[in-house]
Amino acid sequence: EILEEAGLMKNDVYLDIGSGIGQTVLQASLTKGAHSIGIEIVKERHNTAEDLLKFSKLELIKLGKSDAMLLPSATESFGRIDFIKGSFTNFKDLLKKANVIYFNNFAS
Repeated sequence: EILEEAGLMKNDVYLDIGSGIGQTVLQASLTKGAHSIGIEIVKERHNTAEDLLKFSKLELIKLGKSDAMLLPSATESFGRIDFIKGSFTNFKDLLKKANVIYFNNFAS
């Protein structure tokens, strides 16, 4: 729903600050074709996002989406996916590249 409201499209760069396990990052790439970047400071959440990407890739290949083999690089169907572990303050330059930015300040 968030991606629909933002009008996210294939040529956009989506930045999720505090991306957690990477759900919206994956959704932005796999459903909208946008270059999607997630920044997460918590190591375990970042690692889970990387694992979820690997799992998603395998599932897409099983469904016959052969270009999924190239993920996290951009393909005809999917946008590039970048998961970054660290503090957003170290990657402020990404604000200039992104035209859709999501920041969820909910911490659990």
